[in-house]
Amino acid sequence: MVGNSRVAQTIKLVRLGDFLHLKATVEDALIYLKN
Repeated sequence: MVGNSRVAQTIKLVRLGDFLHLKATVEDALIYLKN
């Protein structure tokens, strides 16, 4: 059970990281287009 919750927590962190990375990429693209 502990292993499963650890895996679930890791997946959440990975998804959060992907989301933040995507958000940063979009923001960089918008800044690039404005200049």
